[in-house]
Formats: sequence, C-alpha cells, structure tokens
Amino acid sequence: DVYKRQNQSCAHLTTNDSYQNIYQSMIDDTDPEKGFQIIFTNGDIYTPTDNYNFSLKIWCDPQQENVKQLNWSLTGASLKLEISSKYGCPRVNPSQIWGFIANNQWLFAICSISMGIVLCFFGYRLITISFFLLGFCLSFVPIMYIFFAFFVSDTTSGTVKWIVCLVSLAIGAAVGFICVKLEKVGFFSIGFGLAYVGANVLYVAFLSSINVSHPEVLFFIIWILGGFACGYLVSKFPIFWVVTTSSLYGSYLIVKPVLSAIADLPNEFEIAKMIQIGQTDSIPGIVYVYVVCLILFALAGFIVQVRMKIQRERGGGASDTYYNMQDKGEAGALEIEEPTRR
Repeated sequence: DVYKRQNQSCAHLTTNDSYQNIYQSMIDDTDPEKGFQIIFTNGDIYTPTDNYNFSLKIWCDPQQENVKQLNWSLTGASLKLEISSKYGCPRVNPSQIWGFIANNQWLFAICSISMGIVLCFFGYRLITISFFLLGFCLSFVPIMYIFFAFFVSDTTSGTVKWIVCLVSLAIGAAVGFICVKLEKVGFFSIGFGLAYVGANVLYVAFLSSINVSHPEVLFFIIWILGGFACGYLVSKFPIFWVVTTSSLYGSYLIVKPVLSAIADLPNEFEIAKMIQIGQTDSIPGIVYVYVVCLILFALAGFIVQVRMKIQRERGGGASDTYYNMQDKGEAGALEIEEPTRR
C-alpha cells in the first residue's frame, strides 16, 4: 500500500506483515449493516513522532454492484478513503438478536436472574434442575443467535421474531430434558458452562491481542475444547465442579442483565476489541464493577452451597429430594437420596 507524493516518490502506508498493525471493525458497532472499516498503521516515517496510516471505510450499499468512491482526504500522515459497495454488507447480522433482547430487556432480565439465583445458590442441592438450566441456556442462546443472524432482518415482523424465539426455547428445553435424563450429557452441560466463563476471561485478557484476522474464532475453539475437558473433570469429581460451575455461571446470569439494564455495559467482544486496538483507557468503569460483582456473587454462591452441603451431612434435615454425590472417581456417581420424612 503506497501513496504517491507530489515529488513522485512513494510512502508505504503500512508494514508488509499480513496482520500486524492492521485493524478491522464495524463502522458502527451497534449496527453492522452500515458497513466496516480497515485501518492500516505503522507506515513510513512522516515525522519523528508520527507514521503514515491509511483508513478505508466500506459503506454497505446492496444496490452497488462494484465500488463507488464517496470521499477521500489526506491530513498530515493520515489518508482516508470512503467507498460504497454491496461487499460492505454483512452476510449475517448478529445485531438483530441484541435488538430483540433490548426491546424485551426486562423480560429476559427477569428470566436470567431467576435462573441465575437457582444455579448460583442451589446448583448442587437441586442438581437435576441445574442440569436442565445449563443444558437449556447453552443451547437456547446459540440457536436463537443463529436463527436471528441468518434469517431475521430489519423488515421481519415482531410476530415472526417471537416465533423464532419460541422455537429456540422449545429446542433448548428439549436439550435440557436430555441433560436430565442422560447423566453424562448433564455432566458435560456443566462442563461447557464452566468453559464458557473461562473462555470469556481468556478472550478478554489474552486471545483478543493475538495478531490473527478473526480472534473471536479462538474464543469458540477454546470454549468447545474446554467444554469437553471440563465435562470430563465434572464426571470424575462432580461435587467440587458442580458447586464451582453453578456458582460461576449463576453469577454471570445474575450480574450481566442487572448491569446491562442500569448502565451501558459493553459485551465481551466489544471489551476485547478495545484491548486489541490499545484503547484500554476507553473501557468504561462499569466493566470493572461488572468483574468485581461477578467474583463476589460467585464466591457467595460457592460458600452458600458448601454450607448447605455441610449442614446436610450433619443432619440439617433438608426435606427436598436431591442427589447425594460421591467422588468415586468415575462417571455415574450420582445416587438419589429419598426425602427425609418428618
């Protein structure tokens, strides 16, 4: 990439590296249908403190078969070019699901908080419900995300969107039911819940800074591989991992919708993007409040569940039927204990 100066010499606008110093993002993170931009940095030296750079904005225009130049400017070492093309339009539009959730924010928040309370504080005691909720959440959300990204647009009616939501809900409930009936599947649902939390932490802290074109792909790879690994650990040592996972995932389901409702909390991918492009100063303070609240609720849930288990072992007289789990070193270590009769 070069720019021809008035003296007919050339200045490189970026390095020869395929990914280093090249950043991609949406023109508007809240509306991917506007288009995307690519920023090339670290070109030839312009001044002792500045290098040449090039910014290309590609606006979405479904009717523009080729490329149409809209505007260009050169200010100091920064060359900016804006074009429109159908190639600036997204093939899928994940913003549809976020818009649907935002329009029904309180309904989704109430459901999420309710499930979060059960998992965070009663995950071990109500293990069958935990199996169901984790299986439901880990299937309902991705399925609805796929449906909205590929088949829902701005012109889709609200009725169709609700039908898509209900279909996703039914599939999620079916997966949750399978997790209850098939014990090993239930173990792996807990494992994938734990891996999701871990993958989020790794993605925000480390993976987003790796110089690859699509770092979010690493997130899904870590999540999937980690899910199988954590599922195996849960099946081997169910007591510790069920308590840990349910408290962590329950904390996420409680804290995330509350702070999203009362403040402008960016999602994990937006936070990672800020870190990737070096805009750590732009991370809002609510993100740090979010992290602290996640840790506090997870610790509280862990302590409550451990205390309930200790009280039960000491004859605390819990009257509900729930699983008596023993670390026998093998899957299938769950035994149903009959309720105490008074």
